Amino acid sequence: MIGPLPEKMVSRCYEAIKIRKSRRNFNGKALDKKDIALMEEVCETFQPFEGLRAVFVNGPPDDVFTGVAGSYGKVKGAPAYLAFASKIDLPDNDAKIGYLGEGIILEATAAGLSTCWVAGFFCPAMVKDQINLQEEEKIFAVTPLGYTDKGLNFEEKAMSFLVNSKKRKSLKEITSGSDYKKWPTAAQQGLEALQWAPSAVNRQPWKVRREGDDFVISTDALQGVSNISKRLDCGIAMLHFELALRHHGQEGQWHFLEDPDVAKWSVKPS
Repeated sequence: MIGPLPEKMVSRCYEAIKIRKSRRNFNGKALDKKDIALMEEVCETFQPFEGLRAVFVNGPPDDVFTGVAGSYGKVKGAPAYLAFASKIDLPDNDAKIGYLGEGIILEATAAGLSTCWVAGFFCPAMVKDQINLQEEEKIFAVTPLGYTDKGLNFEEKAMSFLVNSKKRKSLKEITSGSDYKKWPTAAQQGLEALQWAPSAVNRQPWKVRREGDDFVISTDALQGVSNISKRLDCGIAMLHFELALRHHGQEGQWHFLEDPDVAKWSVKPS
């Protein structure tokens, strides 16, 4: 069960959903003191689960990112990064990492910082010492952190083309069971927020179904073309869905479920 997302984060992060874009080429400018302080504070205070942590590293992560598809996927010029780690034996840790990480990434986005989820092409050994990784922990993902120019450069456009990043599944494709057009307005807004959620190679592996007044997020299939957990993607989706619901006045709480289901949003009685 997940405790409620802090109220102060809801509107700010919800507004950041449509602003956030994956950026891999940074201008090299060091982070301002206010942004350093913000990232340190968010990592320290936003801790929705025991056994997980987000760590802010104020230093160039050049050796952390290994790139993909030649130079097109290479992260360049970032002055800092975030690492997301969990105890290895923690139940549902992959989905929890997605939820935790996306919350912090959206806070960074709201502050004007650029990011990019990286769960596959990075070097854990390079991160290990910088975050004092414990034996019982695993690094699930990282994100570069910094400032970018307004438009995508050639390499970023090429990477976007490779993963078809602008293509989003329809609301019909990401729902099952009852007609989503008959769902409460808040839930329909939640589905639209899901359409903006990032995922590995833009696979968007989530499905949402209604169970009475509650809503269940599940994976479309456990296996995929990537070795990155689909439950991690669904953890990101959980946060987007919750932000929209709560922004539109629908309170509730998440409960984790067994595969292929991920979690149920239990609506709080009014």
